[in-house]
Amino acid sequence: MKFDADVLTTQQAGAVEQTNVSWSDIVLIVTGRLFETRFEIKERMTRKAENEILDTSEFFHDEFVIDFYTATHSATWRVGAEGFDFSCLGRDKALLVNENMRKLRELLIERASNAQVDESYTRVRNLLELAWTTQPETQSSGWRRERPGKLSIGVSTIRSNETQFTRYSRLRYYLTNRG
Repeated sequence: MKFDADVLTTQQAGAVEQTNVSWSDIVLIVTGRLFETRFEIKERMTRKAENEILDTSEFFHDEFVIDFYTATHSATWRVGAEGFDFSCLGRDKALLVNENMRKLRELLIERASNAQVDESYTRVRNLLELAWTTQPETQSSGWRRERPGKLSIGVSTIRSNETQFTRYSRLRYYLTNRG
C-alpha cells in the first residue's frame, strides 16, 4: 500500500498492476480475527479393533484482518497481518505485527472519512455460528511405513472461521450498499 493525500494505491503480492482508490470511494471497513485450530493424530495400524495412537498435536492460529470495500470496485480488499508489507506506515512502523495492524486500521479509518466502520465481528462471532457454522475439514497425510510390517496413518482436522468472516464482511457490504 501507498498513502497519498487523495489516493490509496494497492498492489497485491506477486502482481505487477497497481490499483488506485480515492479515499472518498472507500465505503466500508470491517475488522476481525481469523481463527484456525488444527488437531493432528498419528496412528499405527494394527489388527485389533482400534489402532494404536502414536502421537497427537493441537495447534492454534489467529490473525487480525481488515476488509475494505469501495463504491467503484467490486473487489474486496483484505489486509492480513501475515505477509503484509507494513513499510507504508513509514516512521510509525513498529516491531510488533499487532501494533502495526492497529496503526494501519487507525490510518485507514482516519483517511477514509466517508467509510462506515464495523468492528463488531468478534462480539457476534458466536451468534453467527447458528447461521454460518464453522465446519471442520479432515485431511489425511497418507500411509507411512515406519519399519517392515508396521504402517501408520496421519489425519488432520482443521476448523477455521475464514468463510464465516468473509460471509459476514460481504453481508455488511451488501447492507451498506442497500441502505
